[in-house]
Amino acid sequence: MRNLYTLLVFSLFCASSFATPVIKAKANANWNLSSSWDLNRLPKSGDTINIPKGITVIINDDEVISGTVYIKVEGVLNFEGNNSTLKMAAGTIEVAGGFINGGGSASQKIFIGNSIVFKGNEPSISGFQVASAAAPYFSWVNATPLPVTNLSFNVTYKSGNVLVQWSTATEINSDHFEIERSFDGNAWASIAQMKAAGTSQSVNNYSYTDRAVGSRVVYYRIKEVDRDGRFAFTSIQSIKGRDTEMIRVASMSNNIVLQFPGGINNAVSVRIVSLSGQILKEKTINQPQGQVLVSTSIKGNYIVSISNGQDINIAKQVVL
Repeated sequence: MRNLYTLLVFSLFCASSFATPVIKAKANANWNLSSSWDLNRLPKSGDTINIPKGITVIINDDEVISGTVYIKVEGVLNFEGNNSTLKMAAGTIEVAGGFINGGGSASQKIFIGNSIVFKGNEPSISGFQVASAAAPYFSWVNATPLPVTNLSFNVTYKSGNVLVQWSTATEINSDHFEIERSFDGNAWASIAQMKAAGTSQSVNNYSYTDRAVGSRVVYYRIKEVDRDGRFAFTSIQSIKGRDTEMIRVASMSNNIVLQFPGGINNAVSVRIVSLSGQILKEKTINQPQGQVLVSTSIKGNYIVSISNGQDINIAKQVVL
C-alpha cells in the first residue's frame, strides 16, 4: 500500500563561510616592497597575512590597510625609525611563536581601528598572543588562542528533533567542528563533524539536526578544532525532549479518540487524510490535555496527522 502522507525527517547540515586570500612574506625585507611577498603585491584589505618562521619583515613607514585583515606572525615583525606604524581598520593579529619588536619609540604603533594595541617602547610581543576587534578594548591575551571566537550556541526543538545552532564572529586557522552529545553530562560521544570556514573575519552560521532523541534530557557541546590539532569546547547546552509517542490515536463510534499528555501549551492541528493525500477534515485544538474526541462520519482506512508546527509532528493510520 502506498503511503502518500509521509513525514520526512532528515539531518540538515549548513554552513556559510568566507574565504580570504593568503599572502606570505618570502624574504627578510621591508613590508612596503611588493617583492617581499609571495603574491608580488602589498597586503591589502581582506588578506590573511602570514610572516613565516625564519622570516623578518620590517615596517619603517606608515602602513595603512583600509579594511579587515588577519595577520599571523610566526617569524618576526620589526618596527624601525620614528613614526613607523601599522594601521588596520579591523581584524586580528596573532603572534604564534613569533615576535613583534619595537625600536624603543612610543611613536611606533599598531592600530586596530582607533585603538592602539602596541607601542614601540613597550616590551616585545612573543609566544602565543592575540589582539582582535572581537576582544574587549583590543587587549593582548596571554594565552594560546582558541580556534574561533563564538557569537552564539543554542539548542531548540523543531519538528520533534533537536536543532543545534552556533555562529562564529572570527575564525583563525580553524579546521572543523565536532558536535558532541551526552545523556548524563559526563560521557560524551561525537555524533557529527562539520568543516569550518578556516580563517574568516565575517560571521559564519552553522546548524545540525539531531533526530529522534525522545523525551530524556540531552546535553550538547561543540568541539572546535584548528589545523594544528589544538581544540577547545563551547559551553554545554541541555534540552528536555518531548515524547510524541505519548500522544495516542484510536477510533471508536464515529470518533477519532486522541489521548494527549500534559504540558502542551499551544494549539495543535488534527487532520484526517485519505490514502490518496486528500485532507478530508481538519480541526484545531488549543492546549489539548487528556482525551479529546474528533467526530467524523467517514469510513475506511485513513491517516490522522497531528502537528503544532514546532516539536509535535506525527502521523498514524487508523480504520474508521
